[in-house]
Amino acid sequence: MRNIQTKSESTQQAHDRAIQQKQLSNYEPYRAESRGTQGYIPFVIELGPPMCPVLCILLHHNNFLLSFKSSNMNQLVNQQELIHNTMTRTKGETNGDKNTQKSPLSGDAVYKELSKINGNINQMSKAAVVSKLRELKLNTEGTTEILRKRLKNHYRKQKLTNANLLTVSKLFPYYVIVDFEATCEEVNIPNYPHEIIEFPAVLVDTEKQKVLDHFQAYCRPVLNPVLSEFCVELTGITQDQVESAPLFPEVLANFEAWLAKHKLGTKHKYAIVTDGPWDMGRFLYGQCKISEIPYPPFGKKWVNIRKVFSNFYRCKRFCLKLMLEHIEMIFEGRPHCGLDDARNIARILLRMVKDGASIQYNERIHLTSRDVKNTQNANRICHNCDSPERTVMPILSADQNRTAAQVRREVRKWESRCVKLSDEDTDEENRQVLDT
Repeated sequence: MRNIQTKSESTQQAHDRAIQQKQLSNYEPYRAESRGTQGYIPFVIELGPPMCPVLCILLHHNNFLLSFKSSNMNQLVNQQELIHNTMTRTKGETNGDKNTQKSPLSGDAVYKELSKINGNINQMSKAAVVSKLRELKLNTEGTTEILRKRLKNHYRKQKLTNANLLTVSKLFPYYVIVDFEATCEEVNIPNYPHEIIEFPAVLVDTEKQKVLDHFQAYCRPVLNPVLSEFCVELTGITQDQVESAPLFPEVLANFEAWLAKHKLGTKHKYAIVTDGPWDMGRFLYGQCKISEIPYPPFGKKWVNIRKVFSNFYRCKRFCLKLMLEHIEMIFEGRPHCGLDDARNIARILLRMVKDGASIQYNERIHLTSRDVKNTQNANRICHNCDSPERTVMPILSADQNRTAAQVRREVRKWESRCVKLSDEDTDEENRQVLDT
């Protein structure tokens, strides 16, 4: 009797699941997208409703704010309530208190209003967005997505300020943009020892939103004292300029004196900004090995402007020229002149500051105790080791424990597992229906 009752209950459960699956198949896919939190690359994933709770919990653990978009919003109320309750419960349990943590998706009137505003902006044409930006006396340069982002940030700042919910600005008071030029060949041999031949820096004041000062010095190379024709043509630096220049340790000391003159690192906080990881992870590190000097403290962590630009404007990681084109700017000066490159990076940074970007450290260099002390026989280290540059690591905040790439891998793993489980459930249901 018990076996018959159990079989009847399992058949009923299978029947209920089949009906539920059929109902869910009528829903349109959810669209979940990140909001570009620091250290993560924004991405978009579209999945059917059965996958959404898994996706939400996974991304919620990694500090992503999710927005859901569908034309069938009336049909999704119960499913969204389930997701929200699951997310709130999961976050509360993670932090040890179910009542103190609250998600922006909890129904706060301000966030609901911002969500509606963002939805309306997404439907606006470029001409309509430009017209609204002009009305608000905001910058009208950039692609359609950048213009929409600028308008959204304006309303976000306005609404959150009025509601006393605006968080503290995530900006350093000063940024120092560095873009080294180094010795090079048209075809570099493996482990080629790049030596810095131009040390430029541009100081940006975020409060005044302007460039305050710049530093520039040429360095005399030691391992390859004669510049290649390719290097001269690429950088515009002549042989006479490097021959009359001081060695790198002296230039580095002058740069640190320039930082001290502006009271950077003592009275004022600042962050180094680069275009990519190579300036610190390859050029500065390698040069310190060659010069047999300790790696300077200011270069241990920095802002990779490519990552910030990509995260904030939700685009690919572009080179300097394409970043300028994306915000409808023209390169000013000579490409691959270190100082001109740094000045153009400063223009991009200032535009992002005006657009409301959060610009924080996002990369650091992994140093060993040997790297901190003076090295012996730098020539051997640069030529004979397999990896002359140190590993560059992403910087995560205290509540972030994985990178965007790791999150994407986990999402793909969950997706494949859930699809497999769904197929198995369907097969089991079919067998049970046939048995009945």
